[in-house]
Amino acid sequence: MPCPFITRLPSAFVRNYGSNLIKLYADQCPVASRMMSTLPAQHKIAEESMPISKCPFLGNAAVAGLTKEASQAVRNDTIVVENQGSGVPFPYESFFKEQILRKKSDHSYRIFKKVNRLAGSFPKAQEYSWGERPITVWCSNDYLGMSCHPRVKDAVREALETHGAGAGGTRNISGNSLYHEKLEAELAALHQKPAALLFTSCYVANDSTLFTLAKLLPGTLLTISII
Repeated sequence: MPCPFITRLPSAFVRNYGSNLIKLYADQCPVASRMMSTLPAQHKIAEESMPISKCPFLGNAAVAGLTKEASQAVRNDTIVVENQGSGVPFPYESFFKEQILRKKSDHSYRIFKKVNRLAGSFPKAQEYSWGERPITVWCSNDYLGMSCHPRVKDAVREALETHGAGAGGTRNISGNSLYHEKLEAELAALHQKPAALLFTSCYVANDSTLFTLAKLLPGTLLTISII
C-alpha cells in the first residue's frame, strides 16, 4: 500500500530527499517504525557509535555527549568540491551549469509564468509565457479583488504623491512607516490580539515563524499539511 503522506509530496522532492525523510521521521510512522525496530542490533550500534568530529567545539567535554556526526543519508546529500588547494581555479561556470542541468533533469527547475493582471476586469489577466492570451487567475492572494477597489487605488495614489514609491529600505535600516504601524494595529484589533506583525508574504511569515519556534523550543516537531 502506498504511503499516504509521501505520495502527497512532489516526486522530485522524494527522489532527492527520500532517504532523509525516512531517517528523520521513520519513528513517527507506524509502518516504518516497525521496520526500523527489526534492523540488526549491530547496525544500530554502528550508527550510534559514529566518531565525533575533530572540531574543537565538539571536542569540548561539555558538548561531546550531545552531538554526533551527520548520518550517512545527510552526508550523501552534500556537494563535494574537489581539487582544493591544487592551485587550479575552481570551475565555477561549469559547476553551476551542471547543477542547473541536474535540476532540469529531475524536473525541479522552475520556470515562472509571465502574467499581468487587469485591474478593470478582476480576476482576468493576460499571460505572456507562450505568446499572449487571456486567462482567469484564481490562485492570487488578492482573491477578493480588493487591490482594484477605487478607495484602495485612491489611497495608493495619495501615499505615492506624498511619500514616493517604496519603503526605502528594511525596518532595521529605515525604520517603520506609520502606514504599516496603523495597519498592524488595526489587524491586531480585528483579531483581538495585543499586537500584529506584517510580513512581505505568507511564505516569509511561515518561514520566519517556524524557524524561530524550532530554534527556541527544544524538541519541536514541524509537520507539513499539503492540501
